Amino acid sequence: MIEDFFDRLDATVEAIAPVRQRLKDEPEKLLARYCYVLALFEQLHRSPADFKYSRLLMPRPKQSVDELLAIPTDAEIDDLCAMSWLFYDRYHDRLSLRSVLNPTFERHGAVSVSDADLIVDGCLMEIIASIKPEIKSPSLWQLAGYLLLDDNDKYKIRSLGIYMARQGKLLQWPIADFLCLLTGNDTASLAQLRQEFCTLCRSVRLGRGA
Repeated sequence: MIEDFFDRLDATVEAIAPVRQRLKDEPEKLLARYCYVLALFEQLHRSPADFKYSRLLMPRPKQSVDELLAIPTDAEIDDLCAMSWLFYDRYHDRLSLRSVLNPTFERHGAVSVSDADLIVDGCLMEIIASIKPEIKSPSLWQLAGYLLLDDNDKYKIRSLGIYMARQGKLLQWPIADFLCLLTGNDTASLAQLRQEFCTLCRSVRLGRGA
């Protein structure tokens, strides 16, 4: 069934050719259903111990691709489509920029392998889909952590940003401004902070404080 799902997904993407275009109602909804199921697969991969609560298996295990695609409600699909169209209407110019999806940062001591949302034209992005139009400090510290973990400058990150998917709002900061806002120090060196952070991570054993 899983192989059939991905075969049908490949065929669907080839048929509707969604790259860099605003899809009409029905193709957008169909693609949103596939994306919803993909998110459930990822959730199960990241938290396999919670399999018994997965909508892939509740209230009973799904037996076909059609049953998988029927998991999301119409309201959930409409919500996904609204966010997709909002992004396209405001920021479709970014679709032509070089992007890295789920950039991975290597393990450093107590910090395990981590993956961020995406990098667009050198901007490390965090996507927030909260209904409330607010940015909480953990999101900013998470961005800072990813930035510091890239100690060999593999991804050439030059700015950081947060995209609020439900509000269609993009916030972006040059690295120097971002570090100054977080540290209160306008002379903080990225190279120095990366070195200190990675040294600290390596010196901390799992389960123990610094």
